[in-house]
Amino acid sequence: MLLIPTVKKEVLPKGFSYPVGAESISAAIAGTPQFGQLQLWFSWRDEFWASRYAAKLDAKGVLRLIEVSNTLRFSEWLVRLHAIPSDQKAAAREQLLAVGLPALRRRLIDAGDRIDSFSYSVSYDLGSSMLSTQ
Repeated sequence: MLLIPTVKKEVLPKGFSYPVGAESISAAIAGTPQFGQLQLWFSWRDEFWASRYAAKLDAKGVLRLIEVSNTLRFSEWLVRLHAIPSDQKAAAREQLLAVGLPALRRRLIDAGDRIDSFSYSVSYDLGSSMLSTQ
């Protein structure tokens, strides 16, 4: 199986895990028109500002797990995967594999080769342990 190349993978602090890896993401979206152009970036926070991220965690708020984007300006397809508290990994992984990644696959296939810009994200609510896609 071909894997989407990983351009960056940040080391996680204790208590955090990536919900899925390159193999799961690659398998879920293999065969899409954009597959050969995609790159993976594993990032532990979905937010640049550490204080905002900490506030989301404290409030059991919503974290972005996956962000996929492309713009013709940069001609770059990037899949950014963010970490989650380890105690939420199993629930997030199950929902990503069942809902989030299949929805991404459908969106990529529907978009085809005629893309000016593309944006897709998957969020996870730490309070309700529920996933949502946009």
